[in-house]
Amino acid sequence: MNFIYLIFIYLYTIFILIHLIDSLNILSSLKREVRFTVFEVISVNQTIATVKEAIFKQYYDKQSIFVSAIVHESISKLEATFAVSKCKMHYIDCVNVVSYNIHDVCPKIKFLTQFSDTKTSNSNSVKCPIFGNYDIKNITLDAEKFGTVFSFPTEKWWENYWKFKVILFAEDRIEFARTTLNFYFIEFRSRNNQQKI
Repeated sequence: MNFIYLIFIYLYTIFILIHLIDSLNILSSLKREVRFTVFEVISVNQTIATVKEAIFKQYYDKQSIFVSAIVHESISKLEATFAVSKCKMHYIDCVNVVSYNIHDVCPKIKFLTQFSDTKTSNSNSVKCPIFGNYDIKNITLDAEKFGTVFSFPTEKWWENYWKFKVILFAEDRIEFARTTLNFYFIEFRSRNNQQKI
């Protein structure tokens, strides 16, 4: 009789352990998503380009950027100054991570936006020469791509606050737009998985 009890306890323990392991699989891995705090695009020279709208919106756990602009003059030689800074919490003690003066931006657009999440964005439609109406929607940052591009492998980049500054120039280094983007990342677990019983 004791032998049957031991087998029963043994099987019950295995059943409980299997259930616990299975319930641990319910917890999805940590996700990181961007949270924008400042996004502004200013038309410095409105004879070249006019920004109608530059905002960010949130849908569920994602925030996306939306830009609507009109480029009045055809620009085939686009130049940019691009700076990335990382800061401590609430944008204090900022340090410049990288600064670029980029000549001939047109063939490099895809490379320069490699850390953005373009799955739901129509930003791939931006090609040179730049001219006409642009309604760019659903641009967001892919957290993991961003972390690999702008930080060291051992750094906890998701704990920093970040600032982007971009200045755009047309031919003859005529400045026509400035962009400021401040953001940080949050970590969470997805609740989409249903618990198994």
